[in-house]
Amino acid sequence: MTAVAAPGVYAPGAPNRLRDPVVPAIFFAGFAAILLVSLLILWRAAPAAPTAPCVNPVDCPPPRGPPRLVVGHPWKSASLGFSLEFDDSAWAVDADSRRGLELGNDNAILWIRGVRGANVQNAFELGRRHFENLAFELAPNRPSRRVLGAGIGYRRGIGSAYCVTIRGLGARDDVIILAASDGTVSVVAAIITGHCDKSPSGELGFGLQQADTVLNTFRWPSEARE
Repeated sequence: MTAVAAPGVYAPGAPNRLRDPVVPAIFFAGFAAILLVSLLILWRAAPAAPTAPCVNPVDCPPPRGPPRLVVGHPWKSASLGFSLEFDDSAWAVDADSRRGLELGNDNAILWIRGVRGANVQNAFELGRRHFENLAFELAPNRPSRRVLGAGIGYRRGIGSAYCVTIRGLGARDDVIILAASDGTVSVVAAIITGHCDKSPSGELGFGLQQADTVLNTFRWPSEARE
């Protein structure tokens, strides 16, 4: 006599879809896919984490979007295209040309010149020669006055600190020479403050702070076109 399983009744050895291992595997795979998609949607919808403010302008990228509101007196090189702003109630324009300018007040002198090309060292030497022609002496300043993080505007560069004795003045002045480039134009900036031997170590005097504020507004020709 042959045993036959009735419909709907399980017989040993007969195939049974409830015992097929493929079915739960497909179920769990589908559930995992849905869970993954849900987590991805939640992650993309979450607000971005706040970013730390950029403290040193030299390490920051140029600001995006429209130019910021002008709060100082604007100046632009007629032949090279770089620009800056300065407080005309704090600075007087001692010299102005198509490639640079010189600002002065009772605390500091800021001398800026630009040249075509990307050779930063050539621009730096232009600044050195300028002061060598004016001074009896151009000597490196003490190690505590070395320049760290040299740059102009948002471009890193090179820089050194010197003590100079300028003809006709007699006193040894503190001079910091900086140079940088955006690849098409190179610029040298020199900041002159008085009493090199008495200048504070490891901090910016008021004259240097004023000059630094001007240099932080510096815009390169390539940035002005962005």
